[in-house]
Amino acid sequence: MLGLVIGVVACGSSSEGRSPIEPIDTTIPEDASAARFPKDQIVWQVHTAGGLVPEVSWAAQRPTLTIYGDGRAFIVAPGLDRRYDQPIELRSGTVARDDLAVFVAQAEASGLFEPDVDLGTPDVTDMATTTVVLHGGGDPQSVSAYALGGRFDADLSDDLVRRRETLRRLLSSAEALVDEPEAWTPSRVRVLRLADDATYEAKPDADPDAEPPEWSGPDLDAFGALASGSDGSETVLGCTEVDGSAAGDLFDAAKDNPLPRWKVGGIERTIVVVALLPDEPACDLG
Repeated sequence: MLGLVIGVVACGSSSEGRSPIEPIDTTIPEDASAARFPKDQIVWQVHTAGGLVPEVSWAAQRPTLTIYGDGRAFIVAPGLDRRYDQPIELRSGTVARDDLAVFVAQAEASGLFEPDVDLGTPDVTDMATTTVVLHGGGDPQSVSAYALGGRFDADLSDDLVRRRETLRRLLSSAEALVDEPEAWTPSRVRVLRLADDATYEAKPDADPDAEPPEWSGPDLDAFGALASGSDGSETVLGCTEVDGSAAGDLFDAAKDNPLPRWKVGGIERTIVVVALLPDEPACDLG
């Protein structure tokens, strides 16, 4: 069984003369490994979003890690930069259900998912927010941390730093649960049409003057509106879903295109292809 130790935090305070930060004590039930969750329930999911990113980056975003109750896991491929990687590639793996149960108990015992937990707000602008959803045996719980990174904690209190460090360790432990994830081809993709002048940041190896490839996906007339209330809907002109083998082919074509630009009827358009998780709604980004 996986040994999870979240409370081994030995970081010191940023202010000279203050005592080292003590770890958060977490105690889990002895029978924690016996817990089981519905197979299609998302037990753990991590999003990193917001901050100063282009419109295409917002449209292409994916949860960095998703773990289902039956142990299926989807994790963002290493080395991707959310500023300009489109589409975002995911890898798939499996988490042992005993290990998942122990991890969920550890996360619940951390106290981070209690109502109104304060993780502080570092004095820095235009940074991303990390949001974690935990859904064990009860109702889903979530916690969010702005600018989650050690150097941004310098002016926060010891209690806030301790909670943020505990969350970072939980994030690392969750990723470690996924044993040797492999490349994954989605069977469903979300296709978003953005404004022709939508902002994006070209990949370092992209030629911004290169001729865009011909669009091989669905006709733009097939694109509908996003679900009512979807966040950021004002940046998206249309949305549709592609499934089956056509989804994998379109996703591969988007990976081969270094820019989110395509020729459609002789006109350059901005189109984003997004891998969908199992049972994820295609056109509800809320």
